[in-house]
Amino acid sequence: EISECLVGSEMCIRDRYNPLVRIQNMETTASTDGQPIQFSIYVPNLVEGLNNIQILIQNPSTGKWELVAPTAVSTGTKTVTVSLNYAGPLTVVYKN
Repeated sequence: EISECLVGSEMCIRDRYNPLVRIQNMETTASTDGQPIQFSIYVPNLVEGLNNIQILIQNPSTGKWELVAPTAVSTGTKTVTVSLNYAGPLTVVYKN
């Protein structure tokens, strides 16, 4: 459980989100021209029945951690797909 969580992210303490993967630093050198980058994250322990799966990512402009809804969740392929306008440290979380 993310209880003390990450500096600047009081939401995870209050809302009780649990991590599904370790924090990863997502970086890209691709030019997006202001368009979102869509990618999938492999989550080995992704199973049916998990509630409110979200991406917890640090916004590089503000330094704050934000929850972003995925565009797709597949327990069959164990992937979570997300579309983001920026890159940074992130993890996949779910709420009990």
